[in-house]
Amino acid sequence: MIRSIQDASNISNHSLTYYEFDPGGRPLVLDNGHFKHVISQPFFFARKVSPTAETLLSEVNSYLQHEEIDLDYFSRVGVPTAAYKSYVAKCLTVSSARSRVASIVDLWRGVMDSNERAYYVIWSSSRDYIQDIIDNLQSIYKGPAYSYLFDSSKMDLGGQQLDRFGISRSMIGRRNLAPDSLLFEATNAHPVLPCIFAIDPADGNWARDFVLWDANATLICCEPERLTKIQRAEAYLRHPRRHWDRSLVRDVYQAAFTNSWLPLEHFQKTRAESSPRCQFLNLCDLQSSSPSEALLSLRAASDLLDSHVYFLTDHIAWANLRKAKLRDPMRHESRP
Repeated sequence: MIRSIQDASNISNHSLTYYEFDPGGRPLVLDNGHFKHVISQPFFFARKVSPTAETLLSEVNSYLQHEEIDLDYFSRVGVPTAAYKSYVAKCLTVSSARSRVASIVDLWRGVMDSNERAYYVIWSSSRDYIQDIIDNLQSIYKGPAYSYLFDSSKMDLGGQQLDRFGISRSMIGRRNLAPDSLLFEATNAHPVLPCIFAIDPADGNWARDFVLWDANATLICCEPERLTKIQRAEAYLRHPRRHWDRSLVRDVYQAAFTNSWLPLEHFQKTRAESSPRCQFLNLCDLQSSSPSEALLSLRAASDLLDSHVYFLTDHIAWANLRKAKLRDPMRHESRP
């Protein structure tokens, strides 16, 4: 409408409304005490105002009753100030500020494109081992620690917990719809302490692939040193959940006795074939003098367990795996 009655030279190509968002995409809510801040902004409108900001509204209404003295205001209204220009420049280079102004967003990363919090992802070829580490960790670590948050079959927080640091099992529908949103909330669940959660490397999902390319992620292998492929495969298939996915069981058996990557060696394979942005650590290499409370708690939680219970010696694992393969009914299925 404006363009139909005015020349382009008389039209301001910028917003006349003042608003701000924090790095998490939450709007700045104007409240009592923001009066001087509001009237100093070169805009016609402002949003969002708290419904309880009665004093602020009263001060603004009183201010607007006075005669306009500075008539030059209309020539600069909406024109970004030097401070705002500096802020816009920051938004173009600092990912955490992009949610405040319009910019190109990486749709694959989603809201995690604005995350600056570090977090830890633990994994192992034995799901039982990881589950028990998490159970121990939750009684030691004061920060957010979860089991398999992004498991394809369910959403596991660890133990029998239904809610932890604002993340609940009832969020599984939201997780399936927007996994980036849930990951952002989990990594920012505590104001200081980083989040720790587990991922099954053989369970293909957005989170499993995303963490490899996130510079804020640290992937921690919780396995003992020098495990063989046979030991990993046997430890993985020993968990009863694995037998629900028949194709995955077949792939593990096939790779275990051939020169192929196991499905559960997804992280090692990606690291060998490309250059992920995440950091890699081995739990057995962590020093007791580590300054990180999260890593110290993780090491303490694993020290309470006997890894030999979860990972058999190579020859016993090989014998168990061969017996399990012979009993596997899938090998008797006819091929088309």
